[in-house]
Amino acid sequence: MQSNWQLSKTDASPQMVEAITNARETIKTLYINRGKNVGGDRLRDEYAQLKAEMLPGWDETKAATATQPTAAGK
Repeated sequence: MQSNWQLSKTDASPQMVEAITNARETIKTLYINRGKNVGGDRLRDEYAQLKAEMLPGWDETKAATATQPTAAGK
């Protein structure tokens, strides 16, 4: 994800746009499911930095309840 993020700064191809969109969704899912435990002790800071760069201002604590499936959505 970090590599694609760096490459996306100079590559605006449709494949890169799709890769970045997928990476953003992956980061959101990781943070919604694991909160502050994403990356564990070793990579926590790297993930937090990547989240801040790719999703500025996004707060998983506010998004978590809105993204949970409802009984009708199952």
